[in-house]
Amino acid sequence: MPLIEIEKELAAHREKAGKPTQAPNGARVEKGKTTEVIAPKIGVAQRTIERAMTVMQKAKPEEKEQLRSGESYLQLNP
Repeated sequence: MPLIEIEKELAAHREKAGKPTQAPNGARVEKGKTTEVIAPKIGVAQRTIERAMTVMQKAKPEEKEQLRSGESYLQLNP
């Protein structure tokens, strides 16, 4: 998920530089957790992104492919 990687890089820059108002490329820097920042940009809840990231990190390649193809689905326990 490229947007997550970009926001993580900006977050690292904020921490390192003492929370500047602009990134090195001149872009505006937003505050908050990576998932908080990108969720409204892509129109989903923060928790949805966190769950997707967990699947991306922990699922086996064949499980991911089954999810993508619709052969399988996740049942999430709140």
